[in-house]
Amino acid sequence: MKNTVTDRVPGTISSKALFDEYFGAAALMGEGGLPTEIDFSKQCVIPIDKGITDIDTSIEVVGVDIPSKNHIRVCYRVKEGDKLSFTMRPCVLVLVDSKYSGYDLELKVVE
Repeated sequence: MKNTVTDRVPGTISSKALFDEYFGAAALMGEGGLPTEIDFSKQCVIPIDKGITDIDTSIEVVGVDIPSKNHIRVCYRVKEGDKLSFTMRPCVLVLVDSKYSGYDLELKVVE
């Protein structure tokens, strides 16, 4: 996530232009250290953004399902650790088929 972003990100991002407003390339998550490619003609992005914190925090996606018509649910866990001497902004990006971009989104924390 770009350091200039102070507000929460949109629930679903379905274009490269909107994605680029919030995120830059992070060359450490993809194969060979390259950023994961996103084909916005086939995929959209669901960000899970926990906001700025000084607590060591990680996010683990545990499932994505369609519980009813036009409704997509992303279930995830949040693990918090020690207080840090700096701030961080925990965020995970979930790629789903672009057909879900207009669905009502539910982000659900599970234990």
